[in-house]
Amino acid sequence: MRASPLIATLLGLTLLGAGCAAPAAPGASGGASGSGSVATRGGGACDNAYFPSAQGTKLEYATAVSGSSGSYSIEVQERSATNLKLLYTFSTTASGGGSLSFTQDVRCDDGALSALSYADIGSAVTGGRVSARTTRSSGLLMPRDISVGTTWTSSFDIEATITLPGTLGSRTVSSTINNESRVVGQESVTVPAGTYQAFKVESTLTTQSGPISGIAIPPQTVVSTSWFVEGLGMVKSVAGGMSTQLVRVTQ
Repeated sequence: MRASPLIATLLGLTLLGAGCAAPAAPGASGGASGSGSVATRGGGACDNAYFPSAQGTKLEYATAVSGSSGSYSIEVQERSATNLKLLYTFSTTASGGGSLSFTQDVRCDDGALSALSYADIGSAVTGGRVSARTTRSSGLLMPRDISVGTTWTSSFDIEATITLPGTLGSRTVSSTINNESRVVGQESVTVPAGTYQAFKVESTLTTQSGPISGIAIPPQTVVSTSWFVEGLGMVKSVAGGMSTQLVRVTQ
């Protein structure tokens, strides 16, 4: 099934690379059943207080954009001493909606997390008509420790191949994706999973793509604000007209 435009929007706005980790952070009050801690700081290389790292942990989110609703989840599918494999699953209730999923590999280094690749969103959304591979990755998905004022960055070089209709063949386009994040404060936030004290993170993601068939592509920028809670991870995000809120956590 071909995914709807809503799913494509969710994917683009969700994988911004924003995240944070802290050894000491605000606590939480309230919360739905099952919204317990998803990570500890017990000394393992993948332990990160603000990102799900225990194998089998699943965070489920509700989304809303342009009058349509949907959902997605992040699940820790595999965990080793130095790596995580994350499974993303997206769905929508909009007309013509559907679901799709893909995985992403993450490297762990004393609590700091780095994405080894930018997920192959194009292939998932278009049923294989667009495929992408990461040729370079650097920076952090989530640092080990933060405080208000902490900044971090991540960057990916992507090569995408677009299969055109009929006998038109294919085109290849190269893109660089840069993300900059900053912790701007702490505040209370309420979502379906509960009410929490959270770190507020502002991120800017810029995509610069090369020309396609000689046609220049202008840079694209998405600005997001996200809230992260100790032991849970991201509980809310607002970006490009899309709102995301944590509904439940299962382990």
